[in-house]
Amino acid sequence: DQWETILKNSLKGAPEVVEGDSLLLMSEKYWVYTEAQIIDDILVGGFAVFAKKDGKLTLVSLIELL
Repeated sequence: DQWETILKNSLKGAPEVVEGDSLLLMSEKYWVYTEAQIIDDILVGGFAVFAKKDGKLTLVSLIELL
């Protein structure tokens, strides 16, 4: 639940979301690899969330929304 609003807002308008193609979202603190769609305003798909610190990425969460 803590990621849903952030991820949904980040994905809205991305053409990859229509087909569920892979997409990489990047910020200063996090990278998110996703294969997801927004269907009837519901976020569906898989996510791998990585934290970026000192130039290194660490996996912090795997999320599968059905």
